[in-house]
Amino acid sequence: MRNWKNLLVMSVLILGVSATGFVACGGKTTTGKTHEVTTAAGNKYSPEELTINKGDTVNFTLGATHNLIETDKATFDAKKKDPKSGGFSLELGKKGSKKFDTAGTFWFVCGPHVAVGMRLKITVK
Repeated sequence: MRNWKNLLVMSVLILGVSATGFVACGGKTTTGKTHEVTTAAGNKYSPEELTINKGDTVNFTLGATHNLIETDKATFDAKKKDPKSGGFSLELGKKGSKKFDTAGTFWFVCGPHVAVGMRLKITVK
């Protein structure tokens, strides 16, 4: 019976080391880092710019008078609120999250406050 327990313990240790070695040697993991974006005084997102890695998730917590609309760069630069086709959005005062699996730059605005500069830029490496 004692040999059986020793074998079980050794198997668990070997499997644990193997899994850790896989990740450490460049194996892909299914989870990334989580980041937070909130709304701040002065009609701003906090932070206003964020750089993350592919596979990371951003949690959004919006104040009651703020929403989140994904736009394209031209709309963002013009301080307009036209949504990007198929883009991510949240209604006024909502919470939500988005996992970013594609590298690139993502542009977001607050519909009611875009004219006063409430914008968010997320860069995914």
